[in-house]
Amino acid sequence: MCQNCREDLMALLDGELCGQDRQKVQQHVEACAECQSEIRRFEKLSSLAHQIKFREPHELATRKYWCGVCRKINGHSRLPYIVFGALGLMLIGNLMLFQFHGSMLAAGVAGTSLLAGLGLLCMSYFCHCRH
Repeated sequence: MCQNCREDLMALLDGELCGQDRQKVQQHVEACAECQSEIRRFEKLSSLAHQIKFREPHELATRKYWCGVCRKINGHSRLPYIVFGALGLMLIGNLMLFQFHGSMLAAGVAGTSLLAGLGLLCMSYFCHCRH
């Protein structure tokens, strides 16, 4: 039972076990010294994890990160192809939307095409950095 119970100890601490499962694990922990020790270690670990404070990244680091992303995008594909692909997706989306206006499937595909095209167009605009 210890091996099975050990998998549920963290779930017990996090309040993820319900009714019978929670009672079963609690009863086992009360009777098992090994699991009591293990749950104390988990409690310490959980307490340490909750004490961690994350700082906001510095603006310069964020700018460098996004410029690196842009360089990779520009390095692996040419900007005009991305723009033409985006415009093509948007054109297909518009045509499908107006041609098959009664079909939910066509509306879904059209909406997806429009959003994908718009997303690509935005990425091509914002990723046109040359640093």
